[in-house]
Amino acid sequence: SKLQGPPLIHFSGDIERLCREWKESNLLTVDGRGIPVKYWGEFFKKSKGRAHSVWDSIKVEWGNWKFIAEEWERFSDADAFWSEYSNPETHNKLSYQQILNCLVVRR
Repeated sequence: SKLQGPPLIHFSGDIERLCREWKESNLLTVDGRGIPVKYWGEFFKKSKGRAHSVWDSIKVEWGNWKFIAEEWERFSDADAFWSEYSNPETHNKLSYQQILNCLVVRR
């Protein structure tokens, strides 16, 4: 079947959803099968036309999703992740951008 562009979705407001969709997702389907967000690049880098141009527009964001999802996978569960990525004084969860900033500093 013809590959459509990636769904126009942003996960910056829901990191836990990002990490679920990273491994198992129906946001993008090919021949009736859901493609985890983790593998979107493999599909769109090889495509031509509109699907490829839409990929060009989201690949930086997808790279950010990858940084966060791979960091999430280092932890045993959501509580452990949020323990690491919360403000130590207020205990509020860090934002998507704050987490990305932490990951950049650690590289």
